Parts: sequence; structure tokens; C-alpha cells
Amino acid sequence: MANHFALNPSRKIEIIKRIIDIELDIFCSADEVKEMDVEKNLLETSQLINELPNSSSQKKWEIAIDYLLFEYSKQQKLKAFNS
Repeated sequence: MANHFALNPSRKIEIIKRIIDIELDIFCSADEVKEMDVEKNLLETSQLINELPNSSSQKKWEIAIDYLLFEYSKQQKLKAFNS
């Protein structure tokens, strides 16, 4: 995905790449995204989606971001509870 984004940078591909990175961190604990600030990435991705015109089909992805934010906050609460 990173190579595709490097060759063809667009807002849609950037949003998809961000969502994939967030999912990898939350659900897979992937090493490739360990240094990523998930909360910051979620908020920036949400902002990118909000900047899209209402007619854009990517506006529907707000629901996915809300779900990922919920999962991330749940994960953080579990980490704090287990510490």
C-alpha cells in the first residue's frame, strides 16, 4: 500500500492506508506500525474524511473510524486495567 501511495498520492489512498495501519496496530499488534501514534492517526484520518465534500462516497468511512476509535479506547482501558 505504501508503494501504491508513493506512486499515486491521493486523499482516498491516504485514508485507506491510514485505516489499514490503524487496524494492524489495534488488531494485530504488527511490528511495522509500532512507532505510530494510533490516536493521532485516528483523529487525522477523521479530519481528512470530514474535509471531503458531502457527495463523496468516502464520507461513509466515518463509521469505520468511529469503530476503530472505540476499539482503540477499549484496548487502552484494558491495558490500564491490567497494569
